[in-house]
Amino acid sequence: MPLTPSEFMPAFERYKRDRGLPRLKLGNSIGFGGFSTVFELTDGKQPLVLKVISSVGTITSPEKAIQYVHSERDTMLKCRGCEYIMPLLDYYEYPVDPQANHYLFFFVMPRLTVLTEYIKSKGVSEKLIADLTRDVCRALAYCEKNRILHRDIKHSNIYVRYGEHNELTFILGDFGVARDLPTLNGPVTGIGSFLAPEIHMGQPLYGRYNSDLYSLGMTLFFLTTEDYAAEAFKKNPPAEFSPTLRRVMSRCVEPDPAKRYQHAAEIIDELDGVSVSSVRRAENPESLVPMCKCALIDKDPIKALELAASGHAAGSAPCSRLYAYTLFSLHRSDREKTADAMRILQHLILNDDNTARCLYALIGLDVTPPGAPDAADYLGLMEYSADNGCPIAQYYYGRWLFDGQMGLPADEQRGMDLLIRSVKQNFPPALLYLKTRLENHDDRFQFDQDTVDVLNTELNGFNKTKIAEAIVMAI
Repeated sequence: MPLTPSEFMPAFERYKRDRGLPRLKLGNSIGFGGFSTVFELTDGKQPLVLKVISSVGTITSPEKAIQYVHSERDTMLKCRGCEYIMPLLDYYEYPVDPQANHYLFFFVMPRLTVLTEYIKSKGVSEKLIADLTRDVCRALAYCEKNRILHRDIKHSNIYVRYGEHNELTFILGDFGVARDLPTLNGPVTGIGSFLAPEIHMGQPLYGRYNSDLYSLGMTLFFLTTEDYAAEAFKKNPPAEFSPTLRRVMSRCVEPDPAKRYQHAAEIIDELDGVSVSSVRRAENPESLVPMCKCALIDKDPIKALELAASGHAAGSAPCSRLYAYTLFSLHRSDREKTADAMRILQHLILNDDNTARCLYALIGLDVTPPGAPDAADYLGLMEYSADNGCPIAQYYYGRWLFDGQMGLPADEQRGMDLLIRSVKQNFPPALLYLKTRLENHDDRFQFDQDTVDVLNTELNGFNKTKIAEAIVMAI
């Protein structure tokens, strides 16, 4: 749960006194994750943000939380010399109850525009993608030089800084799960939508740092195509992009790390001097998909609905799915709008759209009383969608089977099989579900040691509050 100002105000007042900053003012909450809550902050001179982390109340132990915080602090301090990495302006610890390892931690940073917010208003262009790639690679080259693996490269962890003449610099932030290691010969695990296959599977990295380049490539595909599918290496970058930029995107998402770029500096060299177009791609309805998803992730459903409606009207199937999903989410109690959403999905199902089939079943089950005749039909659609590879359906139907929910007879073996298939498609809620079962010592689960090791790792700040975000990413 996010922290409220009342929960840390004594610590904030103490911080102001210790730093001699009586004019420092706390603003509104602007976001939270699995471990932290972020607030607006101003010292009367520049816009700042305050990230507050508590060592208690997270999905891990206080001791482990303290270890994560200190690691993030040390990593950011080590990166102070790079202009393409979010600077840590100040750090502060407040002992709430040291005997219980209860501390509050303050990270003060400049307030920059999140990339997703910038894209919502400006759209995506080839120039933006090329400049973004070049700047993030400069950050990653600096990280590699200092033996740091970021492990969470994605659009929401990239920021935009404006120069004196409104020129843009892209800044890499959020080092909460970065690894600061002298060698990377052992497995490094975690979860996330954009993780490299070798990290997702807990395989040794053999000293390579190019798993971050895979995540960057996945981010570029998410921003420029209608999908972020785990098999992005099989997709084609936008045809209007330069051959060099298309080659960079494709090579970044090679599933075999030996076939990827080995170092971020190689990408910088390849992109330097490339001539790119500054034409926005908003005219292409498929380019509205990432903009819509960014709006939903940033909790701006009205903007998302507007973007999805434009793409839906232009015949984009992904936009139609997002339009139906957002329409229902905004007007859950409105029967007419719910019926409109289901009609849109039904039309897509006629064209064998498996994700639409899953969403149609989820909405139908949400508005249908348990035990009603229609419920069995919706469950049948969900099962079909799960069997045909939809990770959202595999997650939900696997859970229902395993626990004997939604009127289904319990089938632990089949339920587990579907959950593991969802995990293998990088769908984080499935891994969170399995991790929770492990932590609760559910003796129905028989995990091998490799799986236990993966489940015992931190979840990159992922918690139940982000399940909706993961669904949006997978639509």
